[in-house]
Parts: sequence; C-alpha cells; structure tokens
Amino acid sequence: MRQPATALVMLVLATVPQQAASQAVRGRVVDHASSVVLSDVHVRLTDAMGRETGRATTDASGIFRLRAPGDGRYRVHASLIGYDTAASDTLAIGRHETVELLIRLSVDPVPLMPIVVTTRHDGSRLAEFERRRELRLTGHFITRREIERQPVATAAELLIGVPGVTLTPVPDGSGVPTDRYIIGFRGRTTNHCTAHLFINGSEVTQLGIRTVDDLLVADWIGGVEVYPSAALAPVEYRRADPCGVVLFWTRDAEPGTSWSWIKVAAAAAFAGFAFILTRQAR
Repeated sequence: MRQPATALVMLVLATVPQQAASQAVRGRVVDHASSVVLSDVHVRLTDAMGRETGRATTDASGIFRLRAPGDGRYRVHASLIGYDTAASDTLAIGRHETVELLIRLSVDPVPLMPIVVTTRHDGSRLAEFERRRELRLTGHFITRREIERQPVATAAELLIGVPGVTLTPVPDGSGVPTDRYIIGFRGRTTNHCTAHLFINGSEVTQLGIRTVDDLLVADWIGGVEVYPSAALAPVEYRRADPCGVVLFWTRDAEPGTSWSWIKVAAAAAFAGFAFILTRQAR
C-alpha cells in the first residue's frame, strides 16, 4: 500500500515582544485540503544539532506552543496518524522572539516548498485602520469585534456579504473546489477582476496556489478595509489597475507584543514554479 506523503506548508511571522521571558514557536496545524484544524498532532522542536528541545500536542483549535531554550536555529516536526511526519525548514529565532507558524498537513503529495513570510513592522498597523474608520471614509470596515461575531473558517470568508466582493474557490488537484478563495470584485460597469490585496501594508499577489487563506487565519486579523475600486482606496494603496483593494491588518498576538510582516519571500515564487514543473512532468 502506498504510504501517504505529507506536505508541510508554513507561514512564518516573526513577532518581537517588547517584554518577553523567552523564545518560543507558536502556531496552528490544519488539513491542507480542507483547512480543518487538526487536534492531537504531535509537534517537536529540534535544534541545529537535531536534538529535541521541546514537544507539544495541538489542542482542539489546532494550536500548539513550544519554548526554545535560547536564540538559534531550529526545526519544527509535526506528526499525526494518517499523515507522514513532516519537518519545517530551519527557523532562525532571535532572543526574546516568538515565531508564528501556520502548518498545513496533507495526505497527498503536494510539491510545494515552505512559504516563508518575514517582515518588520512598527506596530502601528491598526492605527491607520482606526483613523480611517473614525473618519468614515469610503471603504467598508470590518472590526475585530465583528470578526469575532462571524462564524467563519477562513480569512476570505470574512468578506461574505460585502458589496461588490466575489470569492472564487480554488480547486484542488482533482478539480474539486476547496474553501480557499481568490478575492475579486464585480462592478456595475466592469467585468470581474482580481482584488489588490495588502497584509499590514505589504502587497501580496493572489495566485492559484497562494491565496489569503494560505497566509492568514481569521484569529490573527484585527481589521479589514474593503474598497470596491482603486479610486476609492487610500492613495498609497492605489494601483494603475482600477480593480478594488482589500487591506488586512493583523492584531497583536498578546499584550506587550507586536506582529511583524514584510513582502512574501522569493521562496513563494519558487514554490509556484516548482509546482507547475512537477504537474507538467506527470
């Protein structure tokens, strides 16, 4: 019988606490195909010499937390019955730093390289959001309180019901639609177009193998701004293409910490290229 292969698709967000007692790795494990959270996953942390430095089990929400004994380079290993054990690429963890991971496990071979997002941010991301919301500008604003009231599984589903927004399911390898979505807009006088997407001010290109649902989970989001056309968006987020703009802003992981983001690393582009080549070779 063929042993199931496992793909580990990760998002890494370096968060730099203002005050923290130690280094840590924290994250969530979900099923790659369905995005359903996976509980009872065994997660281990190993150092550069391959020695185990910590272990944990995901809870009912798929969440785990591991403490690192010091700054350095580590790997995360995740295993669950029905899935092959998977290991992350090496993670550089700085002193008093927490690294956030979104781990996707699959029982089918999915030739994707880990997606790594490394950023630096001044922590004022939600200040922009609140200022524009209070001024009642032209956008549609979704607050953290509204997010907590919405029983949605993915980041894109927060936009259900927002005027003009369309969510197009991304099919899996067999053509079956998944609950990962490309966000778009449908205007009164224009055809459907793919939205300009920003996370904490950094632009992220939506591709068939990378959606906002691969980059964010609803729990991490502090606010969302939706502008049905580029002309209505804040000037710094306007593009030549007139399609609408969606701004996602993450919230602080915990009191005294700030999350950080930059643009998606080149590894994501390489992952897409490798995926296409592999599919063509079959």
